[in-house]
Amino acid sequence: MKASQIRVMIVDDHAVIRAGLRMLIEHDQTMSVVAMAGTRSEALSLAASSRPDIIILDLILGEDDGHLKSGGVDRRAKSRFAPAGCPPRRNGNCSEGACC
Repeated sequence: MKASQIRVMIVDDHAVIRAGLRMLIEHDQTMSVVAMAGTRSEALSLAASSRPDIIILDLILGEDDGHLKSGGVDRRAKSRFAPAGCPPRRNGNCSEGACC
């Protein structure tokens, strides 16, 4: 990995999605996948140790659910979130960075 590359972490509970996203991201020489997680606990641990610039986050992580931003993963990453999926529209009470 080059020092100027964007460090990406992928969080999704489906291994095939993680693998596909990794393949797409690493095809671009400006980015590198530094961590991949399939659960909330993995994501929290890996975000702290890998310090990604961007986290691609599936907001529906099976039983874990994808509410990682409120669970502290945003404080462990260096920069921004890129949600990879949104739950069905709720009652319109949307907060910044959330799907609604």
